[in-house]
Amino acid sequence: MKKAGLIVIIFTCSFLSCLFPGETKEKKGEYLPYLVYLMQESGAQIDGIELEGWIIFMQGENPREMFQKMMLREDLLKATEVVFLSSQPRQGQKQGLTTLLVKVRPRGSLEQAFLWESVLKKFLETAGREQGLSLTVSGKIPGELEPEQQLAWARGVLRQAGGRVITSLETEKYLSLTGFTPFLPDFLWDGRSKVNLNVAVVCSPGSGETLVYLGYPLISCEY
Repeated sequence: MKKAGLIVIIFTCSFLSCLFPGETKEKKGEYLPYLVYLMQESGAQIDGIELEGWIIFMQGENPREMFQKMMLREDLLKATEVVFLSSQPRQGQKQGLTTLLVKVRPRGSLEQAFLWESVLKKFLETAGREQGLSLTVSGKIPGELEPEQQLAWARGVLRQAGGRVITSLETEKYLSLTGFTPFLPDFLWDGRSKVNLNVAVVCSPGSGETLVYLGYPLISCEY
């Protein structure tokens, strides 16, 4: 599934942060290990991790330079893909404010990925007046799950997290469920309900495997 354009993503994040500033701006722990645990307990082999953060900062500030200074170890950056995407101020946005999207894809061990969550949170809280962070874990399950098996697996992950299904979307290529669990503190608002967990299942005929994704509060990568 292709993500929406950068402008749409930034608008959505900023709009949500205005509605729920106490829920989207500050996190009170590290939750990436919990997402990995949920995936592994559900029979998935971890295949990748992506962290995506966004901040709003004043023009003239240099968040990239701040980011470099906050690296805990040199090898942390070398073993990681970091992408910065900037946008110009939107219509109606205060003059001098710019939005920056930071995507981090750790290539090392899980422990290194867990460390990145702390590093990125600290950077966002220091550099941005408004900020948000999404965590996504991708994995593989041996065999090609049938549609009813895909739904059962996705629901099982939400149940394992103590959550419930809020919305579901099923196409010929993928299944996506959004849910809410009280065990994860932050959430987004979809217009009717709180959402803070996103599960997706993708099965390509002939591949011999099923791709699965788990995101908090939403999946940030393409699938």
